[in-house]
Amino acid sequence: MPSGGENNSTMQPPLKESDEEKEASPLPCLPCCWICSKTNEDQSVLCHNCDISNGHAHIKCIVNQARAKNEKDYCNYKMATAVEDEKSLEIEYKSFKLMLEEPWLKCGRCGENYCGSTEKLLADEFFEYYKIRGGRDIRTCIAVFAQIKAHCWNLGKNRWSKQPYKKIQLFKQVVESNNQANEAEVFTRFKIQIENDIAACMSIAEFCLPPKTTPKPPEAACWICLDDEPDEHGESLERTCACRGSSGYCHINCIANFAAQKNTTFMQRMMTGMSMSADESSKELSVPWTQCPTCNQDYTGTFAWRLAVTFSFQYYSYPYNELRRQVSIETLSRVFLETSQYDMGIGALKKEINLIRTMRKELRTDGKIASGFWMDAGDLNTQKIEQQLHDDDTKYCLYLMGFYKAKGETKLANDVLRELKIMGVETFVTSDKPGVDGSLQFSIEDMLNDVKLSPDKSVKWRKAEIKRLTKEFGKDAPKILDHKFSLSQDLMQTKSVTEGIVLMFEVVGDATRILGPEHPKTVEYSKYTTMVTQSFSMSSGKKAPHSSNIIPPQTKARLISDIPTLNGKEVNAVRYTKDGEKLIVDFLEPIPNKPNRVKIPPDQLVFGLQTTVMTPGKKIGMISSFDTETKKYSVMPLGKMAMERYKQNELVILFQALDTQKGALV
Repeated sequence: MPSGGENNSTMQPPLKESDEEKEASPLPCLPCCWICSKTNEDQSVLCHNCDISNGHAHIKCIVNQARAKNEKDYCNYKMATAVEDEKSLEIEYKSFKLMLEEPWLKCGRCGENYCGSTEKLLADEFFEYYKIRGGRDIRTCIAVFAQIKAHCWNLGKNRWSKQPYKKIQLFKQVVESNNQANEAEVFTRFKIQIENDIAACMSIAEFCLPPKTTPKPPEAACWICLDDEPDEHGESLERTCACRGSSGYCHINCIANFAAQKNTTFMQRMMTGMSMSADESSKELSVPWTQCPTCNQDYTGTFAWRLAVTFSFQYYSYPYNELRRQVSIETLSRVFLETSQYDMGIGALKKEINLIRTMRKELRTDGKIASGFWMDAGDLNTQKIEQQLHDDDTKYCLYLMGFYKAKGETKLANDVLRELKIMGVETFVTSDKPGVDGSLQFSIEDMLNDVKLSPDKSVKWRKAEIKRLTKEFGKDAPKILDHKFSLSQDLMQTKSVTEGIVLMFEVVGDATRILGPEHPKTVEYSKYTTMVTQSFSMSSGKKAPHSSNIIPPQTKARLISDIPTLNGKEVNAVRYTKDGEKLIVDFLEPIPNKPNRVKIPPDQLVFGLQTTVMTPGKKIGMISSFDTETKKYSVMPLGKMAMERYKQNELVILFQALDTQKGALV
């Protein structure tokens, strides 16, 4: 979301498009489909790599073209000679999969993959066409795999979903139960490869599941009021920062009072003549409401946006141009976007824009603003106030456009851009300091025409922005982690896949060090990174690069028990008993009337992702997923891309770190 607005034209005050302007406005030009060469109102998509003038295609044209190519290629494939050896069969399966996927998911003009909502839409069409053929048709299987990957890839960094995991689980059941369907002989031929892809898709979908919350330690108490019980309003202790152990817990009302007092103290210092830039003042006022004073990291989730709402309510009745009020509205907009509270953000921005336009109307009509709406009302500079209101109107409209874009409502976002154009805004930049290296200039006209920022230009801007933020906030600032992670994704768009994946692992390492391993952002980065490496392995058959070859031991597990109070409890495995029949484990959360350390048979424990194990064939591997129905683990042996399945008691848990380069325990 841009942090400020700039325009290169003179200010034009009209708020609504007049009849003359409507008549003079050019009619929107419908894109011409490169497949059928027709221009109509059918839904169309644009390839991000093609030129705006010739990259549009109707959805129905892409679907019809892909169907025809699939049918032709499949008929030709059925006449091919059978291949028996395993290696050749694996190569043939990958070629067959690409043959079916490419007409649906790649642009027919430039050969580049579609991305974002376009990829999801076409993957859904791919699945809808083949789902009627049943789970034993290989084309249905490949369509499901494509759909799962497309939805997982395009959930976004801060969003989670249970749907991909539920869908692949349901599909797995359909495949195993349905033994009679058309083309079953082709399915049987590639049965092993399909089972491996199902296991890999389950692993990818698993990373999109919402993160689990860490249980509160019994000794935790509010660091402000020192109480360990809910406050008088019924608000319980919460912690969404990077603090660890029993520190960092607080009541939201205690934090709100603490932040308000900090703001009051700062304003008193300002009144004594302390000089400070506008950016520094805004930071001093917003930080107590958005960052933990102990770990200096941002609050996250529901706690973050509730605190931002309290901040805005605290000062909303103040005059419009009072510094604390303005900072609170900007903070509220930013936090709503970061926490994906799009509807609330849109509502708050519309309310603020309406207030601004009411004041502008009064200023133009009466030459003054109603009492209480503006500080220093006795000495009004009408032209200066009009300019500030126009700039604020532009800024909040850009914020509103950002919310609509994030929500996927492109038409409403374009309506806001057209309104900005009527107001006289032609360009805007991504920083309040257009002279700095980390600023980008955008044209309203280009945005209306959906001209994308090239990945190379985005990489250059991200690197400059990281350099600027490091100098301003220090190398451990949360904003830098976000920019580095976005940079890794941009690098992968420029085909620097290896460099992008390595940077992702570096960000995960930095987040673990700075925020802690259980912080929501660390979990988010880690899940997305592992999903990327799984997808990289599925698509290329190569091992994804690591920034470090050493994988630490993973010994956490979940208990399976018929006793309701014990079932699902998390434990930490310590070692095997001397006879090797049971595992000695510690409960992570104390259980009443139960010893903390107990002995548990291995078949009553479910170990998590990346747990290092030894298979019956003395191979070292890592757990990828666990099937609750068959009670089997999916294990990826070191150096192989294919999954292998084993029962719980067939694997030996290894309590040592693993060097993936040497293929040996450390």
